[in-house]
Amino acid sequence: MKDIKRLVQNLESSPELKSRFQNDPIGVLREESNKNHPILNERVFLIVVRLVGGALLLSIVLGSYMLFGEKAEEVDSFFVMIASACIGALAGLLAPSPREVTN
Repeated sequence: MKDIKRLVQNLESSPELKSRFQNDPIGVLREESNKNHPILNERVFLIVVRLVGGALLLSIVLGSYMLFGEKAEEVDSFFVMIASACIGALAGLLAPSPREVTN
């Protein structure tokens, strides 16, 4: 539904696209459907998830080393902050997105 709204906005704002759409609607629809949005691109999404997951694992490993290492000391609040932010980011990225339901 958002893609259709985006297409309508693009048609209203671009006279060149509007004339192309009037001449060849199927071709323009194919071009618009093939455009990759970076958020919807699976490769970019997986790279972001891996980076955030790596930061989470690194903060857990370093925090554990600080807690259980040779010199047992308190875990720095920086590692707790990074781990918490990574957990929130992963939850936001991996949660299913709500879909528009039309009756």
